[in-house]
Amino acid sequence: MMYRHKKGVTSGASQLFSVFCALMTTALCFAGDVSSHADHPTSQATATERFSMALTGAPRTPTATTGWEFNCLDGIRLMPFEDPKTKAVVLIFISPDCPVANAYHPQLKKMDECFGPMGVRFFLVHSSQDISPAVAREHAAAFGLSIPVVLDADQSLARAVNATITPEAIVIARGRPSRIYRGAIDNRYAAYGKKRPVASQFFLQDALTSYLAGESIAVRKTKPVGCFISFDNPNPKSSYSNRHRATTIQ
Repeated sequence: MMYRHKKGVTSGASQLFSVFCALMTTALCFAGDVSSHADHPTSQATATERFSMALTGAPRTPTATTGWEFNCLDGIRLMPFEDPKTKAVVLIFISPDCPVANAYHPQLKKMDECFGPMGVRFFLVHSSQDISPAVAREHAAAFGLSIPVVLDADQSLARAVNATITPEAIVIARGRPSRIYRGAIDNRYAAYGKKRPVASQFFLQDALTSYLAGESIAVRKTKPVGCFISFDNPNPKSSYSNRHRATTIQ
């Protein structure tokens, strides 16, 4: 496995980020654009609804983001783009035994709490046939995960978005045929085993902020640092793209 790490934000930077979230959320509240609690997962949701998610659907059309469909283990379907308030979906590929990915969970929780009310839906994706629902639940409980977790057992989702590293962020925006951002969460990790004291560039946060503000995204692609996703079947006869004839998202 290969690691690329990015250090946690210091208390000062964290406070600034919290202030930013508060200001942005307040502004949207006055504008009437903040989604209701029913549109965004809250602490009142059951543990199963919040982190025991299994991917069983796919885009109904090759490039329509409105087709993404996820099913909870208890049978509840979740189609984020069916909600008109959903402006973007962020997929973060993770692994229980990847220390780089695990180090980001607290930061991702804050980002979810900040951007969720603005129409951004976060999902944590386990892309491996070795990650059973039981393992996913144990991992979620150990790290206190509140973001929904998707099981990509056949790795079709990872193939569809060309994900190769944990943690790797993929941002899919409503009505956009291609990703608006792909890569590292920030620059906390310079390379394998090289961790900065403090992150100085916040790629995912900046991309989402620019997108929500209707501005051009300065950095749309970066190189993620972490653990390689091991694809169990290099040449699958039945994959996300083949089964549903979906065009790979570039």
